[in-house]
Amino acid sequence: MFWKYNFGSSAQIETLLQKEDVTLSELMDEEELLQECKAQNRKLIDFLTRAEILDELVCLVVNEPAMDGELQMRFKYANLAAELLTADVPAIIDKFLKKEKPLNPLLASFFSKVLGMLVQRRSEQNWYSYQFTCFQVLDFLKSKGDFVELAVQHVGTSAIMDLILRLICNVEEDEIRQSVHQWLNESQLVERLVDRLSPEADPEEHSSADNILCEISTSCRDQHQQQQQQQQQQQQQQQQQEQQQQQQHQQQHQQQQQQQQQQQQQQQQQQQQGLQQSTSIESSDSDSSDGRRNIVARTIAKRLPSLHNILLHPPKKGLLLTAYGQEVEPLGSTRLQVVTLVAALVVANDPIVHNALYELNTVEYLLDLFFKFMLNNFLHTQVEQCLTAILTKAPIASSPQGETDHLLLTQLFTECRIIERVITAYEEPSEPHDTKQIHNIKGYMGHLRELANTIVQQAEFGPNQHRIKRLIQDLPGDKATQWDDFVSNALAEVNRKNEITPLPVQGMHHHLDTDDDSDDDSNFYPQTFDRPIVKQVSSS
Repeated sequence: MFWKYNFGSSAQIETLLQKEDVTLSELMDEEELLQECKAQNRKLIDFLTRAEILDELVCLVVNEPAMDGELQMRFKYANLAAELLTADVPAIIDKFLKKEKPLNPLLASFFSKVLGMLVQRRSEQNWYSYQFTCFQVLDFLKSKGDFVELAVQHVGTSAIMDLILRLICNVEEDEIRQSVHQWLNESQLVERLVDRLSPEADPEEHSSADNILCEISTSCRDQHQQQQQQQQQQQQQQQQQEQQQQQQHQQQHQQQQQQQQQQQQQQQQQQQQGLQQSTSIESSDSDSSDGRRNIVARTIAKRLPSLHNILLHPPKKGLLLTAYGQEVEPLGSTRLQVVTLVAALVVANDPIVHNALYELNTVEYLLDLFFKFMLNNFLHTQVEQCLTAILTKAPIASSPQGETDHLLLTQLFTECRIIERVITAYEEPSEPHDTKQIHNIKGYMGHLRELANTIVQQAEFGPNQHRIKRLIQDLPGDKATQWDDFVSNALAEVNRKNEITPLPVQGMHHHLDTDDDSDDDSNFYPQTFDRPIVKQVSSS
């Protein structure tokens, strides 16, 4: 601002200051008074820092002027007094706060400006001077005892709210800010503000108290984040120091290795021996992994009745509205997880687990779910893996009763009627392509085809081939004949449609080797591309 440049003192003010009986009012009528104060006029500052003059300035700020006269001229001296007090550091009395409500908003803004200036660091102020000033202000406010109580009493005035916010947020030095926050906490600032939210208080008090409480919450959160960031920075610095130390150690170690070749050879031999020992340990761990897995499976087997009950009686859920507009019963994540667990237990191939599943007849219920939820491929995948494990796993060597039998395999072909269900699923007539509805599509047919192929393969060669052949032959009625006919016709036709035809490599090489310059590349690709494989698969 222009008064920062000392262009010289006003002659009129110099003349007034030479008078012995000059009054504050005479000086305040001069337009250059504030500029001279900012310009550090020595005589003027000496006059303004007199005790009686300071008291008069404070009285102009805290007392309402007379009601006569124009509105702009009534607050002229109060405004100018506030500017003069802001230019220097005076002792602020608490007479203004002890006034009964309501406070004059303009005078309250003057008071808030004077006190807020003391706790806000100016750009030209050094840290020592700023800390000294803040501690003086804090000690003075503490000495008053009831400052916080009186401030909260007038919190409905926006200037007082701004003053409290300045005390909370505008103190820049961490130690002083913590001291201010501790003093406000001991003075029960938060509790007093909460009391101002009562229905008896004015709406202005509600709004001001709410703003201060929100600002306190934000300030505390920001301080907590800053502390966390500082801790993270310290941890990063420690990690960097540790990494540097490790790198130094590694460099020293490498230098020692280069200087001592014999020790390096011995270390290499020791490392090779250690690798051999670790390899033997890993192999022994792999041998014992099946044992540990069986222990876990047997532990879970004790809970199989409860898990089977969840399959029978799942948690209550409402009907699920599908994309095709029908409400259906959902499988639910709980039952899907139980099915996944049962599939994993079957893969463990433990006799106790197989006996428990056999007694509960869990596999048959899994098949029921398989055919019931036709569009749930997650369920179909787990059930297929479970049945594939039963078909491909070697028979259990011994059961607790001393028998050597594959109980789940026998149950799969007898009680579960896997052969009959596969044949029935393929014999059911499908809707024409143009009238096919999505809710009637059997999403499990691909899994069922893989399962049927697995049965055929395991009957030809596999650990259970004799049992599977015998179980198929022992099927009631003409089921065995129907199965043979299904394998020879329907299954073979589906497999043929899903078989991917390889490209004729020789024809491609012949074309590339020719010297024909024709631009017609229609003969480059095989004729099988005229009928895409996608159409063949979709027709199945």
